[in-house]
Amino acid sequence: MIKIKNKAFTLSEVLITLAVVGTLAALVVPGLIKDYNSKANMTMLQNMVANLQSAVQTQMTMEGATDIDATVIKKDPEKFFRTLDVVNASSDAKYFPDLKKYKLLKGAALTDIPKDCKASAKLKNGVALCMSTFSPSSATDIGIRRNISTIYIDLNGVKEPNIAGVDLFGVYIYPTTRIKSGTNPTHPGDISGVAIETNAGQSCNTNSRYAPIGCYSQAEQSGFDPNYWKKL
Repeated sequence: MIKIKNKAFTLSEVLITLAVVGTLAALVVPGLIKDYNSKANMTMLQNMVANLQSAVQTQMTMEGATDIDATVIKKDPEKFFRTLDVVNASSDAKYFPDLKKYKLLKGAALTDIPKDCKASAKLKNGVALCMSTFSPSSATDIGIRRNISTIYIDLNGVKEPNIAGVDLFGVYIYPTTRIKSGTNPTHPGDISGVAIETNAGQSCNTNSRYAPIGCYSQAEQSGFDPNYWKKL
């Protein structure tokens, strides 16, 4: 009778294999998780801006307005936020993370960002919104300067990383038509960033009050590429 010897791995071979697999997992898995989170953030950002745009246009239609300054969007932003799918809203910064604790992509503290909210909201999907007191002016197509409303968006509320360009972005709500050369063409109620050729558009990784706006503009220009920040 021919005896068949069954070969098996020794304990040391199994331990070595597990160590190698564990090492590879430790190197690869964090990168996969980070990539997944980046893609998820970009998808959520696009959806959030689309929802805001729809809410703005609906509100303007309901009020028969052609200028957001004449609507609750500007007059009562808390009431406007309550038209969204919110858990709650407030006429202050109650439902938005502490803006003093945000950082830039390069790790430095974002100290120049305006700290106050005219209204804030916590949404059911975990997003936090702030209608900022920061309201820069811009020239319309006929040369009149108008103030633009700024909304900060934190994609995961109070949770970290709290970094401009990762989970914190900013968008403008434009009050009137703007087709001036060197700017993004806009119409009343349009939600958008800025032209990336401008100083504001280049401010994503600088300590500037425009940093969240600049990050959104860069992401938007890239087609919401999860790795847009690597090209800054």
